[in-house]
Amino acid sequence: MYASNINVQITAQENNYRPTSLELTPHDPIEITSDSDFEVFLGTGTAEDPYIIEGYNITTWTDYGIYITDTTGYFIVRNCYIDAGDYGIYIDDAADGTVTIEDNTCSNNQWDGIYLWSSDSSTVINNIFSNNYWGIKLYNSGSSTVANNTCNNNNRGILLRSSGSSTVANNTCINNGDDGILLYSSGSSTVANNTFTNCSLVIREDTVDTYLSYTVENNWVNGKKLGFYTNLDSTTIAEPV
Repeated sequence: MYASNINVQITAQENNYRPTSLELTPHDPIEITSDSDFEVFLGTGTAEDPYIIEGYNITTWTDYGIYITDTTGYFIVRNCYIDAGDYGIYIDDAADGTVTIEDNTCSNNQWDGIYLWSSDSSTVINNIFSNNYWGIKLYNSGSSTVANNTCNNNNRGILLRSSGSSTVANNTCINNGDDGILLYSSGSSTVANNTFTNCSLVIREDTVDTYLSYTVENNWVNGKKLGFYTNLDSTTIAEPV
Protein backbone atom coordinates (compact mmCIF):
# COMPACT_ATOMS: atom_id res chain seq x y z
CA MET A 1 0.00 0.00 0.00
CA TYR A 2 1.55 3.29 -1.08
CA ALA A 3 0.67 6.59 0.51
CA SER A 4 -2.53 7.85 -1.05
CA ASN A 5 -5.58 9.81 -0.01
CA ILE A 6 -6.51 8.90 3.54
CA ASN A 7 -8.14 11.81 5.35
CA VAL A 8 -7.93 11.77 9.14
CA GLN A 9 -9.69 14.74 10.69
CA ILE A 10 -9.05 15.11 14.40
CA THR A 11 -9.40 18.38 16.27
CA ALA A 12 -9.19 19.50 19.87
CA GLN A 13 -11.35 22.15 21.51
CA GLU A 14 -12.24 25.16 19.37
CA ASN A 15 -10.08 27.52 21.46
CA ASN A 16 -6.55 26.31 20.72
CA TYR A 17 -4.77 29.17 22.50
CA ARG A 18 -1.78 27.80 24.40
CA PRO A 19 -0.63 30.01 27.29
CA THR A 20 3.09 30.39 27.94
CA SER A 21 4.59 28.99 31.13
CA LEU A 22 4.74 32.50 32.59
CA GLU A 23 0.97 32.93 32.16
CA LEU A 24 0.17 29.75 34.07
CA THR A 25 -0.40 29.29 37.80
CA PRO A 26 2.59 27.69 39.58
CA HIS A 27 1.50 24.42 41.17
CA ASP A 28 3.05 21.60 43.15
CA PRO A 29 3.14 18.12 41.58
CA ILE A 30 -0.32 16.53 41.38
CA GLU A 31 -0.90 12.96 42.60
CA ILE A 32 -4.29 11.30 42.12
CA THR A 33 -4.75 7.72 43.29
CA SER A 34 -8.57 7.52 43.34
CA ASP A 35 -11.54 9.41 41.95
CA SER A 36 -11.99 11.24 45.25
CA ASP A 37 -8.67 13.04 44.68
CA PHE A 38 -10.19 14.76 41.64
CA GLU A 39 -12.75 16.56 43.78
CA VAL A 40 -10.54 19.62 44.27
CA PHE A 41 -10.77 20.27 40.51
CA LEU A 42 -13.68 21.35 38.33
CA GLY A 43 -16.08 18.71 37.01
CA THR A 44 -18.00 15.72 38.24
CA GLY A 45 -16.19 12.97 36.35
CA THR A 46 -18.90 12.15 33.81
CA ALA A 47 -18.32 12.08 30.06
CA GLU A 48 -20.38 15.27 29.76
CA ASP A 49 -18.68 17.01 32.73
CA PRO A 50 -15.17 15.57 33.15
CA TYR A 51 -12.76 16.58 35.86
CA ILE A 52 -10.44 19.28 34.51
CA ILE A 53 -6.81 19.86 35.48
CA GLU A 54 -5.93 23.06 33.68
CA GLY A 55 -3.69 26.09 33.58
CA TYR A 56 -0.77 25.01 35.77
CA ASN A 57 2.98 25.46 35.54
CA ILE A 58 4.42 22.40 37.27
CA THR A 59 8.20 22.68 37.40
CA THR A 60 9.69 20.20 39.86
CA TRP A 61 12.61 17.89 40.60
CA THR A 62 10.24 15.16 41.85
CA ASP A 63 9.64 12.07 39.71
CA TYR A 64 6.25 13.08 38.30
CA GLY A 65 4.61 16.33 37.35
CA ILE A 66 1.13 14.79 37.23
CA TYR A 67 0.59 11.21 38.41
CA ILE A 68 -2.85 9.59 38.01
CA THR A 69 -3.64 5.95 38.76
CA ASP A 70 -6.59 3.62 39.41
CA THR A 71 -9.33 6.03 38.35
CA THR A 72 -12.71 5.50 36.71
CA GLY A 73 -13.92 9.08 36.20
CA TYR A 74 -13.49 11.02 32.98
CA PHE A 75 -10.80 13.70 33.11
CA ILE A 76 -8.94 16.21 30.96
CA VAL A 77 -5.44 17.57 31.48
CA ARG A 78 -4.98 20.68 29.35
CA ASN A 79 -3.08 23.92 29.00
CA CYS A 80 -0.36 22.92 31.45
CA TYR A 81 3.41 23.29 31.28
CA ILE A 82 5.22 20.39 32.93
CA ASP A 83 8.95 19.99 33.57
CA ALA A 84 9.60 17.19 36.09
CA GLY A 85 12.37 14.88 37.18
CA ASP A 86 11.36 11.73 35.28
CA TYR A 87 7.83 11.93 33.80
CA GLY A 88 5.75 14.93 32.88
CA ILE A 89 2.35 13.18 32.92
CA TYR A 90 2.15 9.55 34.08
CA ILE A 91 -1.20 7.78 33.85
CA ASP A 92 -1.65 4.19 35.00
CA ASP A 93 -4.75 2.01 34.86
CA ALA A 94 -7.36 4.64 34.05
CA ALA A 95 -10.72 3.29 32.90
CA ASP A 96 -11.29 2.85 29.17
CA GLY A 97 -12.06 6.03 27.30
CA THR A 98 -11.74 8.37 30.29
CA VAL A 99 -8.40 10.07 29.49
CA THR A 100 -7.90 13.22 27.42
CA ILE A 101 -4.56 15.03 27.35
CA GLU A 102 -4.61 18.16 25.20
CA ASP A 103 -2.83 21.47 24.60
CA ASN A 104 -0.01 20.83 27.08
CA THR A 105 3.73 21.39 26.85
CA CYS A 106 5.94 18.73 28.45
CA SER A 107 9.65 19.50 28.33
CA ASN A 108 12.95 18.44 29.91
CA ASN A 109 11.65 15.27 31.58
CA GLN A 110 14.36 12.65 31.96
CA TRP A 111 12.12 9.86 30.68
CA ASP A 112 8.75 10.59 29.09
CA GLY A 113 6.77 13.72 28.40
CA ILE A 114 3.66 11.56 28.79
CA TYR A 115 3.40 7.89 29.70
CA LEU A 116 0.11 5.97 29.53
CA TRP A 117 -0.05 2.45 30.88
CA SER A 118 -3.13 0.17 30.66
CA SER A 119 -5.47 3.02 29.76
CA ASP A 120 -7.34 2.01 26.61
CA SER A 121 -9.14 4.43 24.29
CA SER A 122 -7.19 7.44 25.55
CA THR A 123 -6.74 10.68 23.59
CA VAL A 124 -3.45 12.58 23.39
CA ILE A 125 -3.99 15.57 21.14
CA ASN A 126 -2.45 18.92 20.25
CA ASN A 127 0.45 18.79 22.73
CA ILE A 128 4.09 19.83 22.45
CA PHE A 129 6.87 17.54 23.69
CA SER A 130 10.52 18.59 23.65
CA ASN A 131 13.81 17.54 25.23
CA ASN A 132 12.43 14.38 26.84
CA TYR A 133 13.69 10.83 26.32
CA TRP A 134 10.36 9.76 24.78
CA GLY A 135 7.91 12.50 23.92
CA ILE A 136 4.85 10.20 24.10
CA LYS A 137 4.72 6.58 25.23
CA LEU A 138 1.62 4.36 25.27
CA TYR A 139 1.90 0.83 26.64
CA ASN A 140 -1.03 -1.61 26.79
CA SER A 141 -3.34 1.24 25.82
CA GLY A 142 -5.11 0.09 22.67
CA SER A 143 -7.74 1.89 20.60
CA SER A 144 -6.17 5.21 21.53
CA THR A 145 -5.68 8.39 19.49
CA VAL A 146 -2.38 10.27 19.28
CA ALA A 147 -2.90 13.22 16.97
CA ASN A 148 -1.85 16.77 16.14
CA ASN A 149 1.13 16.62 18.52
CA THR A 150 4.57 18.14 17.99
CA CYS A 151 7.58 16.14 19.17
CA ASN A 152 10.89 17.91 18.69
CA ASN A 153 14.40 17.34 19.96
CA ASN A 154 13.51 14.32 22.08
CA ASN A 155 15.77 11.27 22.15
CA ARG A 156 12.76 9.39 20.70
CA GLY A 157 9.39 10.74 19.58
CA ILE A 158 6.24 8.59 19.89
CA LEU A 159 6.03 4.94 21.01
CA LEU A 160 3.00 2.67 20.95
CA ARG A 161 3.70 -0.77 22.36
CA SER A 162 1.01 -3.41 22.77
CA SER A 163 -1.52 -0.71 21.88
CA GLY A 164 -3.26 -2.05 18.79
CA SER A 165 -6.18 -0.57 16.85
CA SER A 166 -4.92 2.94 17.60
CA THR A 167 -4.64 6.03 15.41
CA VAL A 168 -1.42 8.03 15.12
CA ALA A 169 -2.15 10.94 12.82
CA ASN A 170 -1.22 14.51 11.93
CA ASN A 171 1.81 14.57 14.23
CA THR A 172 5.00 16.53 13.54
CA CYS A 173 8.25 14.82 14.57
CA ILE A 174 11.50 16.79 14.32
CA ASN A 175 15.00 15.65 15.35
CA ASN A 176 13.95 12.74 17.56
CA GLY A 177 16.95 10.44 17.22
CA ASP A 178 16.23 7.39 15.05
CA ASP A 179 12.57 6.95 15.97
CA GLY A 180 10.13 9.70 15.18
CA ILE A 181 7.28 7.18 15.62
CA LEU A 182 7.74 3.54 16.69
CA LEU A 183 4.91 1.01 16.80
CA TYR A 184 5.59 -2.40 18.32
CA SER A 185 3.02 -5.15 18.79
CA SER A 186 0.31 -2.64 17.91
CA GLY A 187 -1.35 -4.19 14.87
CA SER A 188 -4.48 -2.89 13.14
CA SER A 189 -3.36 0.67 13.84
CA THR A 190 -3.50 3.63 11.46
CA VAL A 191 -0.45 5.83 10.89
CA ALA A 192 -1.41 8.72 8.63
CA ASN A 193 -0.59 12.31 7.72
CA ASN A 194 2.49 12.51 9.93
CA THR A 195 5.53 14.64 9.07
CA PHE A 196 9.08 13.58 9.95
CA THR A 197 12.23 15.68 9.84
CA ASN A 198 15.54 13.96 10.54
CA CYS A 199 13.81 10.96 12.13
CA SER A 200 11.78 8.01 10.92
CA LEU A 201 8.74 5.74 11.16
CA VAL A 202 9.51 2.28 12.53
CA ILE A 203 7.08 -0.68 12.77
CA ARG A 204 8.21 -3.89 14.48
CA GLU A 205 6.07 -7.01 14.43
CA ASP A 206 6.55 -10.76 14.66
CA THR A 207 4.37 -11.88 11.74
CA VAL A 208 3.70 -10.75 8.18
CA ASP A 209 -0.05 -10.76 8.86
CA THR A 210 0.40 -8.23 11.64
CA TYR A 211 2.42 -5.95 9.38
CA LEU A 212 -0.36 -6.20 6.81
CA SER A 213 -2.97 -5.18 9.37
CA TYR A 214 -1.59 -1.63 9.52
CA THR A 215 -2.87 1.31 7.51
CA VAL A 216 0.11 3.53 6.68
CA GLU A 217 -0.68 6.41 4.36
CA ASN A 218 0.26 9.97 3.47
CA ASN A 219 3.31 10.32 5.71
CA TRP A 220 6.28 12.52 4.79
CA VAL A 221 9.99 12.22 5.63
CA ASN A 222 12.34 15.15 4.97
CA GLY A 223 9.94 16.52 2.40
CA LYS A 224 9.44 13.21 0.56
CA LYS A 225 6.40 10.98 0.65
CA LEU A 226 6.94 7.75 2.57
CA GLY A 227 6.19 4.58 0.61
CA PHE A 228 4.65 1.59 2.41
CA TYR A 229 4.35 -1.37 0.04
CA THR A 230 2.67 -4.75 0.50
CA ASN A 231 2.07 -7.83 -1.66
CA LEU A 232 4.85 -6.98 -4.13
CA ASP A 233 6.96 -9.60 -5.85
CA SER A 234 9.82 -9.13 -8.32
CA THR A 235 9.20 -5.40 -8.42
CA THR A 236 11.66 -2.56 -8.92
CA ILE A 237 10.91 0.63 -7.02
CA ALA A 238 12.53 3.53 -8.86
CA GLU A 239 13.31 6.88 -7.30
CA PRO A 240 10.72 9.46 -8.49
CA VAL A 241 11.95 11.84 -11.15
